[in-house]
This record gives sequence, structure tokens and C-alpha cells, in this order.
Amino acid sequence: MEASGVVTTNQLRERFALRLPQLTYSGLIAEYSPAPATAPMLYRQYEKLTTQIVAQSGLDAAVENQPSDALVKYIFQLEGVLTPPLRRLFDQLMTRLDPAALGIRVETTRDPVVEQTLARIVRSSPGAVVIPEPFSRVGFEDDVKAAYHDPAQLPRDPAEKKAAAKAAVDWLRKMATGEIPGYDVRPAGPALRKALADDDLADGAIDALGRVPTDDAQQDLLKVALATSRPAALRVKAADAVIRHIQTYGKLVTEALIGLIPRAIADEQNLEVKARLEAIRTVLAGTPTDLSDRIKQYRPAPLAGPAPKAVPPAVPKETPPPPKDEEKK
Repeated sequence: MEASGVVTTNQLRERFALRLPQLTYSGLIAEYSPAPATAPMLYRQYEKLTTQIVAQSGLDAAVENQPSDALVKYIFQLEGVLTPPLRRLFDQLMTRLDPAALGIRVETTRDPVVEQTLARIVRSSPGAVVIPEPFSRVGFEDDVKAAYHDPAQLPRDPAEKKAAAKAAVDWLRKMATGEIPGYDVRPAGPALRKALADDDLADGAIDALGRVPTDDAQQDLLKVALATSRPAALRVKAADAVIRHIQTYGKLVTEALIGLIPRAIADEQNLEVKARLEAIRTVLAGTPTDLSDRIKQYRPAPLAGPAPKAVPPAVPKETPPPPKDEEKK
């Protein structure tokens, strides 16, 4: 409060000398909910201050023409450093405090003239609602909920959305692979291609897109195989899906993508991915003769291990001398 420069008069000093301890006591009571018998001094001081504040009607008046910009910045800084657990605690405490019981008159921050002007501007946009600038998360959440006429359209928890997306991709994978027969997943192709961008969803999306006979599916699978920023296991799986897709539906890849493959092979460090990219290049641009020539040129690296023992050269056996006359007899 001192750093913000809000307190500039004796009246304001007296006001804050009552209000700040009262808010401190009310926060302690809201957080720990002690029984009056276990914390009599706390309750006594809180009730004494509240009585004094309520008796002075001028204390609930708004502070006009005071330099409050710095104080607002400090409040935003404080809210910005709150960790998620502290943020949840803050929101819980706010819901337990009753401004009227504290002798605080809550004035609206809404400007009806500005709201009406904005409402006319966004009137042509279906579903657009004007929400005033929030001063706390609690009030903002209430405004957002009130703006949605259909509860089903309320914002969903990110973790819940992630789990739902994973379940949806898994069901589409089962339909595409025939585990659940009788469904055509081609209309879901754009959604599956979008799921390829998420490492948590890409595994199932690769299986499903491998059965979607479109050029977009083949090209997006190849892009995953070429992306050095993606996990190697996903790239290997995407490359295998590209090869099967080409063998089943033909070459649907653009020349621009084909032109990226040689450089990608030269720069690739993962041997497993490198081998898959070589296979894709052969399938896309090669012929059976090219493949045969590559196999003939292949020279496997020697296996690691102890060197084989040298085998001594064979010593030729001496030819026995011819038998003597006595031995012939």
C-alpha cells in the first residue's frame, strides 16, 4: 500500500488502519474456520473492527481522484505469480467472504454506454456477447457462464478435452482397421490429419489414416516421417504407413515432397528412420531394377566382436618312398 502511493490523506490512513486488519482477520477465518472458543482474540478483534467500520458510513465510499494505477499493477503482479494451488485457494477464500458482512459496498465496474456501443458492433456476429473487464477470476467465470445460454457450450476442462480426443481417435482407428466393421472413416480424414500434430494422438491417427485413400492422408503421413522434431518411433510408424499406402492406393505425393526426401536421408541420424526413408524414396521414384541394384550394392558393416582366429596353413604330407625289393617280396 505504501509503495502504490494510494494513501495520501489522514482520512485514508485512518480508513486503512481499520480496513486492512479487518480483511486480514476475515481471511484467516475464511481459510482455517477456527471455532470461536479456540480463537477468541481473533474473533473479538474482527468483530470490533467490523462494528467500527459499519458505524462509519463514510468508510464505504469509493476513493475518487486517487493515484491507483500503481496499486492495480501490483495486484496484477501478485495474481500473476500465484501457482495453480494458490490460485485455487484464493478463489475458495473469495467465495467464503461476504462483502456486505464486512461493510464493503461493491460498486459495479460496468459502463452501460460502452457496453451498448460494443453490443451494436458485435450484433452481426452470432453468439458474440460483451463481457466487462474482469477484476478477478471469480467474477469473470460468472460472466462467462452467464453468457452461455446452452450449458453444453460451456468451456471444457483441457484434460477432459484431451481424454475425449484420444478416445475419439482410438474409435476411428478401430473403425478404419476393421476392428469395428461397417464404418467409413473417410469423412473424418481432416480431423485425423489434425490429430497427427499431437504426439499423444498421432499413434492412433497414423493407423487410421493409413486406410484413408486420399492424397492428403499420404502426404501428411510422409510429413510426419520427415519431421526431425517428432519422436523416432512415430516417424518409423508413419513411414511404414506411407509405404503401405503407396502400395495400396498408388503414388499420391507431390513432387515438392518427393524432392525433400534425398536431403532428409542424408541428414538423418537415426538408422531406423533412415532405412524407412530410403524405402519410401525407392517406392516413390524407383523401379524394380533400381531396387535390385541397391540390394547388390549393399555392404553390411562387420559385426562387432573378437577377431576370428587365424587358421594355420595346411602342411602337405610327404610322399612315402617306393618300397624296396625285399618289401616287394
